Amino acid sequence: MPEEARRGTKGRVVIRFQVKKDGSLVEGFQMLESSSGSKDLDNAALSAIKSAAPFKRLPDEFTGPRIDLRFTFNYNLPIE
Repeated sequence: MPEEARRGTKGRVVIRFQVKKDGSLVEGFQMLESSSGSKDLDNAALSAIKSAAPFKRLPDEFTGPRIDLRFTFNYNLPIE
């Protein structure tokens, strides 16, 4: 958790990214879709996605080459 969030700063960050069938991130496709207004919170969310990779391989039933995902990070905000 970023220090700014520990101090009580509130914000919502939405990150859009793609994961290949093998679980790896599509390079260069991690994008900030909605900023919290705080560079520290935004960077922490982007870093969390990159740090979590590689992900588990997508199921064989998934026929596409990659999946497009959108994660929302709520810092000191209730989940909607």
